Amino acid sequence: MFEPSGKVKITINGDKTIEVDGGSTLLNTAASLYRHAYEKTKPNNEREPGYQERDYERLVNRMRGMEYRFDAEVDKGIFLFRLNRYRDVDSKDRRVIFSSALKLDEPYNVTIAEVDGMYSYPSDLLDMTKRIALLDASLEELNSSSDPFIMLARDMFDEGMEREKKNKARSSLQQKNKSIYIRALREFYKSQNKDIYADANGTLRVTFGNVMGVELNDGVYYKPFTTLEGIAEKNTGVSPFEVDVKQLKLINDKNYGSYKSKAIGSVPVNYISNLDIYYETSTTTINARGEFVGLAFDGMLETIISDYKFIPETRTIHVDSRYLLWTLEVFEEDTRLIKEMKIVK
Repeated sequence: MFEPSGKVKITINGDKTIEVDGGSTLLNTAASLYRHAYEKTKPNNEREPGYQERDYERLVNRMRGMEYRFDAEVDKGIFLFRLNRYRDVDSKDRRVIFSSALKLDEPYNVTIAEVDGMYSYPSDLLDMTKRIALLDASLEELNSSSDPFIMLARDMFDEGMEREKKNKARSSLQQKNKSIYIRALREFYKSQNKDIYADANGTLRVTFGNVMGVELNDGVYYKPFTTLEGIAEKNTGVSPFEVDVKQLKLINDKNYGSYKSKAIGSVPVNYISNLDIYYETSTTTINARGEFVGLAFDGMLETIISDYKFIPETRTIHVDSRYLLWTLEVFEEDTRLIKEMKIVK
């Protein structure tokens, strides 16, 4: 389904799920504005959470926040990339209105032209003051809008609401079954004279550890760091191991910028540590001085069992902050964000 969050998600034959994260920020914003206008037609206590009077300030802040994190060309590029992936899904499994409006069953250049047209429209969504003012627009006013993003949000609305209704029913059943499971789990732990683990969802979690390699099999040692040269070595020319030609040249020319680590003789790309994280969690990694040194984004497949039972060999994978900076400055040749940072070397 295509949700206001910008996520295209489809399940095929009940077992295969294709999920495409990220979409058009402008379409997501239009969808939120349209939903807000719809909810305003109800008494406040009957509105969905997130669209009640108490949520108005949060919605205003969301509209204001786009001013600092939105770029139309980047947004369009991401949207087209995701749409091209979604085109690979069988047409019978896609959102009908969404696919039709964006011409996903036609040649890709037709979809590109459609999206180009949407982004070239002088949308009020691009102006912070006008964007915030749209929160006070009525459903009738939005229905008469000629803004392509608002029009698409309007056309998708009924279908989205029907899917939301089904999802709520499914979620309710899952919650009921979860309650039965938790009750049985509590009884089991009680019989073992143990306490059940507390639910840590929504809480701040901090874990401590060290960067270190690991030997999982006899004679097979995983080093703590990977390097730029490793990217070139893994290049197959085929996705997902297809390396940009410009990046390959920079690596072959040993163009490290100012991010070379003397200890390893290259720019560090990823590193592993014994920090304990949940494998689907991406989080900031800081050193002992509180400085940002990377992002934890995955765990080693060989030790994934530690999701259920911790083992000392478990390693978390982080992308090194030096590689992030190298990508911005050397590969992308864009120092706008870097100029806003204090780089510690």
